[in-house]
Amino acid sequence: MLPYKNGRSFLMPFYDPGFGEPANEIYSVIGSEILVEHDGEKTDCWILNLDFTSNPATSVFGSRKKISKC
Repeated sequence: MLPYKNGRSFLMPFYDPGFGEPANEIYSVIGSEILVEHDGEKTDCWILNLDFTSNPATSVFGSRKKISKC
């Protein structure tokens, strides 16, 4: 597990099968959000910005922890 924290960035290799060799990309933690899953479970998630060299500013969520049922 990476040491996520708001404002922290990581340079990591990213590989997308079928699209050539892996490339080092910058993953930046830009915040957190609570998501409600299909079963009502709440999950506290990090929001990551991926600075792909070919497609900047793609956001994804990384799970922090389960919270509780709604």
